[in-house]
Amino acid sequence: MVRRQAWGRLVRVFCLVGAASFAFEASASAKLTPEDVAKKLGIAVEFVQRLQSHLGASLEWLQNLTEEDLGHLALRLQRAEVRRDRAKSVVAADLKPQSSKATTTDLAKAFQTLKGLFQKQKGTHVAGIPVGVSRGGWRLLGPENIGGRTRAFLIDPRNSKSILLGSSGGGVWKTDDSGKTWTPVDDFLSSLEVASLARHPRSLDVVYAGTGEGFGNVYPSSGRGIFKSVNNGKTWSLLTSTKGPDFSAVNRLAIAVDGGVLAATNTGLFRSSDAGVTWTRMFSGNVADVKFNASDSTRAIAGTQGKVLVSNDGGRTWTASPSPWLITTLGRIELTYAAANPSVVYASVNVNQGEIWKSTDGGKTFSRTSTGKNYLGNQGEYSNAIWAGDPTNENLVVVGGIDLWRSKQAGSGLERITDWRLDSLGSAHADHHVLVSDPNYDGKKNRIVWNGNDGGIFRTNDITNILFERLSWKWLNDRLATTQFYGVAGNAKGLVIAGAQDNGTVLFRPAKGTEKWSTTFGGDGGYVAADPQNPKLFYGEYVYLALFRSFDEGHSAQYIDGRFFNPKTSKVEFKPAPFAIGDAQSCEAEAIAPSGVRSCNFIAP
Repeated sequence: MVRRQAWGRLVRVFCLVGAASFAFEASASAKLTPEDVAKKLGIAVEFVQRLQSHLGASLEWLQNLTEEDLGHLALRLQRAEVRRDRAKSVVAADLKPQSSKATTTDLAKAFQTLKGLFQKQKGTHVAGIPVGVSRGGWRLLGPENIGGRTRAFLIDPRNSKSILLGSSGGGVWKTDDSGKTWTPVDDFLSSLEVASLARHPRSLDVVYAGTGEGFGNVYPSSGRGIFKSVNNGKTWSLLTSTKGPDFSAVNRLAIAVDGGVLAATNTGLFRSSDAGVTWTRMFSGNVADVKFNASDSTRAIAGTQGKVLVSNDGGRTWTASPSPWLITTLGRIELTYAAANPSVVYASVNVNQGEIWKSTDGGKTFSRTSTGKNYLGNQGEYSNAIWAGDPTNENLVVVGGIDLWRSKQAGSGLERITDWRLDSLGSAHADHHVLVSDPNYDGKKNRIVWNGNDGGIFRTNDITNILFERLSWKWLNDRLATTQFYGVAGNAKGLVIAGAQDNGTVLFRPAKGTEKWSTTFGGDGGYVAADPQNPKLFYGEYVYLALFRSFDEGHSAQYIDGRFFNPKTSKVEFKPAPFAIGDAQSCEAEAIAPSGVRSCNFIAP
């Protein structure tokens, strides 16, 4: 099996730096200053500081980047700003001409043409199977060696090798061998956008699955409500009471010992006392998280935008705790009870790029224990996770945003335990969504913790001692075909190119099979195209319409949109439009251009 090489450019740079780069926090890095690095690279000091802040990158690592790598990272920073403010990202669609050679009329005509193409293939914005498709009409092409965004999974306490996993766009999957291989449970649910899973603590075969995402995605797919299984995930049925907009994004589910169910959705907090037959609204507003206390299910907590809600009667009534973090805008709050002390609650708050707060009275009041590490970066609405599941140590806390960080001091003294730049070398993928203890975790002989992120599911065998440079996160996505695609195209040779969410632009070759998809371009994928006459020619895009082209059947690719990294401004800039592609002088290049412009010219953004 071939493992995905995400962010190939950055992995290459890392290898050139050498073994010393593993020690990002080493004393050598402390001797450098942002001014030193800026001078060496010929870029602005402010850009160096932004890279430090958003990526958690050391100066030692940054000083070895190439101009091409800096350009790629500049685009990643722009991508984070999209997630930070969804409304602005939609408004940011800029149709202004970049030069007098491309008029507003030209661009308007191009936009109308594109709009017409979208209308021809207009469909529902629900991640499910198209109407009229039979089960026997499809066969899996993969990829079965990449994985995809994972926000929920359940480990069976009766058998820790058995795991149910909820995928964003891929439905529910199951493994019976601790993640070595996976099989889909049901590909024909009316929604495959599974964001939450919960198991009845006594009736262990009863499982609920919440569909739809409400975590800061720019263009999220709506769900169809809550599904229920009474046979440990073998078959599922939709709870008809959850049809409708109130349950189109079920962010989190929690079940009490008595069977009471709590659902955190984008429109409120709901409670059911009859196994999902009926629901009562307990709170109105966007609720991201809800949990019962494992030792006392009369106690529960919920995280809303900027507020923590507390219940002492099984979720029947709720009280808002004081909000010392003073959030005035977006402020997702993730919560967890400390397994070692049910009175201790930790909160990961999306403020100041990530703060940890601790409560010693069950969530009624909080005090800050960590700030300034920027572990959430600018995307705390999208990726935000917290864990305190060690039954022997209430001060052991792990938080996740872009990477995972650990504290042994109740939130202070955070240290990095993953690095997204090294995911193909033994660390975990970026953008973390969920952390789960092994059912046999005891803090002594068993210290296994599982992690779900944009790259799938990972596991470490010792959460208490792992550091990212030890590269001891195990990738467990073999045959887990849950990669989320924005676009796909194929040619007569059977080659298929596809642009994936946070997993690059990848290529399928029939001769190599479903478990050997390869990466053409790293980062986020997008729309793609395959030349119908030249089987070696493919096109794709990165964020912000960063178009690239491959001449060699997807083995490599280069930008073709006239963009370049300007070290003087520390920004990605463009040559004046229209920009002629290198081989367009003979009009041999296929390009995109508004009406009235020669087809062998390309209009840069």
